Amino acid sequence: MKKVFWLCLFLLPACSRAEDPCDDLADTAIGAALEDPTETYNLAVEFYTGKCVEKNYEKAAKLWERAATAGVISAKNNLGYLLSEGLGVKKDETRAAALWFEAARAGHAESQVHLGSALFYGYGVPKDQARGLAWVLNAAQSAADDPDTGGGPAVLELANNEQANMLKAAPELLESAKTLVGQLGVVRHER
Repeated sequence: MKKVFWLCLFLLPACSRAEDPCDDLADTAIGAALEDPTETYNLAVEFYTGKCVEKNYEKAAKLWERAATAGVISAKNNLGYLLSEGLGVKKDETRAAALWFEAARAGHAESQVHLGSALFYGYGVPKDQARGLAWVLNAAQSAADDPDTGGGPAVLELANNEQANMLKAAPELLESAKTLVGQLGVVRHER
């Protein structure tokens, strides 16, 4: 309980301004201190973006680690990104790819793009260009079908750009990648 008090005391001055876009930060911090996985994820976003608190990748990574352990799929994607780039944590492309794989199998479109890139170029995993392209093809479909699971227009554009780059490098892989898409074991979400 002491931890909650000091965390709230520290963050309240930043959140006390009326009509501030950061008005909910104190509630988010309290939720994170009480180990609510969604609020822990949201507080990590604040530390990552630096919008309402000072940007701190190390704190974002620690919070996303907690949220990912609690099952927040987007936290796995974001922690994977920090690990792949070495932002606030020791660079670990293998662990990043493993986190993206978990999130990608759960239907998270952005993770599917990141995993596809890792496989295509051999970052943290053995190089498998056809399977990498298959994940990116799947990501484009996931992003278009279900924007609530790490998709939407920005991820669709990311997937389409990555697909174009991959096909420019290895156009002969398209047919085998299309065949592999159905074998990826992705959980499809009902709308």
